[in-house]
Amino acid sequence: MKSSGPPPLLLRLALALEGFRVPGKARRRTAAGGSASPPGNLPESAWQRLESLRTRFEDELAFAGSYLEDDPPRSRIQMLLANSSELRRMAILQRFIDRAYSCRLHHPKEGLRISDDLIAWTQRDRSALGAVMRCRAFMERGNFLRILGDPTGAHESLAQAASELEANGTGDPLEAARYQELLGTLERDCGNFDAAARLLREALAKVRRWGDPYSLQRVMVATALNDLYRDRFEEADALLEESLRITEPDSLFMRYAAINKVLALFLGGRPHRAYKTLLRVKDGLGPSWLRGFPQANQMSVLWAEGQILNSLGLSDEALGRLKQAREFYIQSAQGSRVGHVSIEIALSHAVRQRHADVRRELTLGLQFCDERSLLDRQAREALLFLRGTLEHQGRLEADQLRAVEHRLDLLHRAPLKPWDPSPFADLQL
Repeated sequence: MKSSGPPPLLLRLALALEGFRVPGKARRRTAAGGSASPPGNLPESAWQRLESLRTRFEDELAFAGSYLEDDPPRSRIQMLLANSSELRRMAILQRFIDRAYSCRLHHPKEGLRISDDLIAWTQRDRSALGAVMRCRAFMERGNFLRILGDPTGAHESLAQAASELEANGTGDPLEAARYQELLGTLERDCGNFDAAARLLREALAKVRRWGDPYSLQRVMVATALNDLYRDRFEEADALLEESLRITEPDSLFMRYAAINKVLALFLGGRPHRAYKTLLRVKDGLGPSWLRGFPQANQMSVLWAEGQILNSLGLSDEALGRLKQAREFYIQSAQGSRVGHVSIEIALSHAVRQRHADVRRELTLGLQFCDERSLLDRQAREALLFLRGTLEHQGRLEADQLRAVEHRLDLLHRAPLKPWDPSPFADLQL
């Protein structure tokens, strides 16, 4: 399992247990012959203590991982934490942070529960290490609340993390980078793309200097996606290209970077190059290039490919991809995406003036939009808007469908942004 990202606990453990402060840039240098030498501002004896601490902590992490494999009840975990050494307690908490982080793609409610447990378990711990763990738990809690659609709760949780950083932080720049990364992602989802850009660029600068390849690639992809949403296509493309060439790339982030690069070209008005890039990615990585990619993301790739094919006038080829993606969204009860893909399928028919098929696709999409979901309600409004226009005009032009679809794209880019009045109120077809 991947760690929840930087910073590694070793430096923080040294700060708390060995009683000295090290700037974030203080790292061991490796001499030409491969032996490590201490930086000028830290004596060798201090590094020896740090190396000893590293070994002890790795042993405790192994113990914690083994203990938690059986999913012991919370009461037993609390008892173990209360009767453990500081090093073991931190190892157990770190493994829970790792577990929470691993929930972000598929199990955000479980990740939120773990984050809440971590906050409760460290609430009375006034040590520096307890504060570090509590701060990270508040950060991850804020991220899960963002994913679950609660921007107010997410901002409040990240504000608590900022307070912990200010009052009890170790001064580690990578801890600040993680905070900026998560706050930037939240601001992006709220539609504050310029604020998100500042935060993500600040996080990226820190991770470039002090971070590991995994975290660097993650922040690059997040920064590039926000650039794409701001229509800064060249900046997004450059970052994504760099992330694809990173040392020790993560396979999941490689796939995100590859498909986002295709989208940057497509949305930037270069569909032919986007399609060539997609074919090159498929050829380079083989037919299994999406293996291990979450199924929802695989469907997003099919959807994007269908959009590109539509824009190239290859409607028959587009329909197969789009209908496969829509069936997945129907089965997974994602009504807003069913509606959105239905509009793209309707576009395939509109360019060939098959107006009865256009009406059928719009009506089908309406069946799956749930009034309890904001995004579903917005998709339903888009579908009704288009169907009403079709009934009034007797036809729908491709450009009219594209205008509504673009507005839906904007809604999906900022799912937490409040719209008042209707997001389609000012749209004239």
